[in-house]
Amino acid sequence: MKTSWMLPFNETLMTYQYVLFIDEAGDDKAENLKPHTPNGNSEWLCLGGYVVRAEVEPELEARRDALLREIGGKDGGVLHYRKYKPRNRIKICKTISTFPARAFVVCSFKQTMVGHANPRAATVGTDPRQILYNFVIRLLLERVTEFVQTDATEKGHSEPILKIVMASRKGHHFGHFKDYVKKLLKQAKDGETFLDIKEINHEVLRYNRIERAPASTLVFPA
Repeated sequence: MKTSWMLPFNETLMTYQYVLFIDEAGDDKAENLKPHTPNGNSEWLCLGGYVVRAEVEPELEARRDALLREIGGKDGGVLHYRKYKPRNRIKICKTISTFPARAFVVCSFKQTMVGHANPRAATVGTDPRQILYNFVIRLLLERVTEFVQTDATEKGHSEPILKIVMASRKGHHFGHFKDYVKKLLKQAKDGETFLDIKEINHEVLRYNRIERAPASTLVFPA
């Protein structure tokens, strides 16, 4: 989805200028995968990110309600895109494309991860499932922070700050994830990023601006 920002910054009223909402589809297990195992784990782990300016945050409930009304739903409901019929999915996509925002997705085809080991990550005692999930989030954050810096610079704002709201998920250790991000931010700042094709922009992302919320309470159209 490529839509342009519509609202001006109001830097005096907020301590962050962009908000990223993150949720996932699929699981993070890399064994017993479908379709070879009919009742097994998903072939894909996909993480989606929805980025808006902070000034747009108060409008998100209205956006959600507009999408629900488009398919005959009621205000205040919860959107479960995968449960809708194709015609309603098309309606949702057409409506959401009119909103000023930017959407990102990172997809991991887990068949390529079967039998994979990461000795470097294993040395810190991280659960193997955390390793895959956190690394995919890292790829997402690299791209989002790059976009935020570029977009803000084009609009004359040299020091944008990004707030992150992650949907809670069973089995994911949020504290370990934040420690992982903290380590990545330090590496980026010190010029020591491992696998540095891209890196998280440490000037955009703030450790204390990473939050978690139950998926059912998140109000964003995704």
